[in-house]
Amino acid sequence: MTNNDDEFTFQEYWANVRSIAKEAMEQDEDARDDFIHESVDGSRWVFLHYGARKTLEHSTNDEAVFEELGAEAFQGCNTLGEVNVRAAYFALRADVAKAFAELLDGAKA
Repeated sequence: MTNNDDEFTFQEYWANVRSIAKEAMEQDEDARDDFIHESVDGSRWVFLHYGARKTLEHSTNDEAVFEELGAEAFQGCNTLGEVNVRAAYFALRADVAKAFAELLDGAKA
């Protein structure tokens, strides 16, 4: 796999967000948080440095890491890649949580 913009598009990012949220809806209620964590943590949008940078470009929650961890958000990070990966995890997780909440609201209506 090469790291180019054709593989990490805005549309692909949001399709991935919706896919994880939709799959989470299919999980038992008590397993959803673990499913979302595992899906986000194992996503190429997070663990690949290039994917993490693209996540931060496409996400509407690129500052979620600060909301979750505060001033110590990047404690222990020694490279820009590590910073991006950590920030991308929280950004993608927040995007999925929002998409999941919207699906849940739609299912209740």
